[in-house]
Amino acid sequence: MWHEARRSEKKVHDMMDAARKRAQRRAIYLAKRRGDPIQSIQAVGSRYRVFRDDGLYQATEDQQGLIPWNGKQDVMIDRFDGRALLDFVREAGSRSVRPHKKTEEEEELEEFVNFERYRDLIKHRRRGFSDEEGLQHVHQELEAKLAAPFLGTRTQPAQPPANKGTYSQVGFSYAGNGKDNSLDADEDDVDDDEDDEDEEEEFDSNDSDDEGMETIAKQFGIKRYGWLVYMDKKA
Repeated sequence: MWHEARRSEKKVHDMMDAARKRAQRRAIYLAKRRGDPIQSIQAVGSRYRVFRDDGLYQATEDQQGLIPWNGKQDVMIDRFDGRALLDFVREAGSRSVRPHKKTEEEEELEEFVNFERYRDLIKHRRRGFSDEEGLQHVHQELEAKLAAPFLGTRTQPAQPPANKGTYSQVGFSYAGNGKDNSLDADEDDVDDDEDDEDEEEEFDSNDSDDEGMETIAKQFGIKRYGWLVYMDKKA
């Protein structure tokens, strides 16, 4: 009786451990598939049709939404204007305003903000893209990211046929010179892969040592573009 209870308890613990490990593996798989959620943020603009409102237009033309400011009938402001809460407005030339001198921390923060703001634009300028081509490239990247989870795994290569004898190991073509055409096909595939890799390397402008990108980045107020790219990769 005691052995049966012990066996049942062990079985329950094994099931709990298996369920916990399965949940951990699933969480790791989903985390790898989702990636950084910040990279999934999309800002998409669309056209909006403006509907005509004759009543609102006539009310605006008749200045029905204006009220006198601070009891002055000659100074009218919109009723939703925040200046209605002010008692008086200081004259623009009454006091000289000194320009605010930014601290070193504020300059570094502004440079980092410009880096995040113009990073993709700098890459497109380095590649020689126009504004239209850059937008098209971004659109293609977004479509690729959206379609990636729905793409299946790569098809497995077909298994070689079963050995039916000694002569089945030798490929023969009645229309050729007796050579196996599979070697030529493999060489073509290798050439295509090398061309794709060369094209990717040609358009890969993420290198922090690219002097061309450094020059372009300075036009956007980024003096340490290479260092910021290196720190971003390191993070």
